[in-house]
Amino acid sequence: MVNDTIWFFSGIFLISFGILHEIVLYWLQLNKQWYSQTFKQYGFVVHAVQLGGVWICIGASLVVLFLKMPLYPFHQTVLLKILGNLIFVLGIGFMLCSTWQLGWKRVMKIRLFVKNEPSWVREGIFHYLENPMYVGSQLAMLGLAFVLDSWFLLIYFCNMVILQKILATMENRCPPSY
Repeated sequence: MVNDTIWFFSGIFLISFGILHEIVLYWLQLNKQWYSQTFKQYGFVVHAVQLGGVWICIGASLVVLFLKMPLYPFHQTVLLKILGNLIFVLGIGFMLCSTWQLGWKRVMKIRLFVKNEPSWVREGIFHYLENPMYVGSQLAMLGLAFVLDSWFLLIYFCNMVILQKILATMENRCPPSY
């Protein structure tokens, strides 16, 4: 049991550190143009590689922790598993719709590297949700927590909500130029 607890808190720390790392680097580029000044024309490429690397580490951490942690079922009903699948599909749908509507470069925060960013998108899925990519990833994780009967994924979902709210607040402080 002690070994499981160590794995659990190590994983939560590593995942939280990865997301906080993204927030700090986002803030540096937003306020100090750190990537642009440090890496010049390669700033966006370095940003994309670094961001992808962090999320690969977070994903690998989730997989390792999920395999190491014993399953502690918090429900036994088929109805919640079906609901979990529906929530997961809805979340993935939000993410795909927002990626399709914005395009890959905007999803990858290209506006941090472009001075004359077009106006905020207010149609389509963005008419109903301010941050559909974040909401989608949160719903997908919540759905997986239900489907897989995982307390760990449920706690990770709560972690995502808090840390992505911080990131969304920072993004919303940087309005685009009109």
